[in-house]
Amino acid sequence: MEAPPVTHFGFTQPVNYLGQIHKQNDAKVISSHKEVCKQLDVCQMIIREEYEQKGQERLNKSSSFSKQLSQKVAQQLQKYQRERNNIHCKKTNLLLQRLQNVNSLLNK
Repeated sequence: MEAPPVTHFGFTQPVNYLGQIHKQNDAKVISSHKEVCKQLDVCQMIIREEYEQKGQERLNKSSSFSKQLSQKVAQQLQKYQRERNNIHCKKTNLLLQRLQNVNSLLNK
């Protein structure tokens, strides 16, 4: 006389109280569990790779942004130095003109 089937996790599993059928089904469950674990490992690996790739992309963007900022700072520094030199040259020229005027007045 065979026992009625027992339902676990949505599938029917016949149970033989002598242990034979039960062991066979345990092996199927273990095999299925191992397959699910393998699939989970693959999914985790894919997710990890995507995460690392996105991190690398962020790092590349950050590095690119940093380079752009460095270039802007260098350009602004050059512009500032040119303006400073221009102002200095104008002041120097103005002083030279005044000195020439003073010199011409003294020589009269």
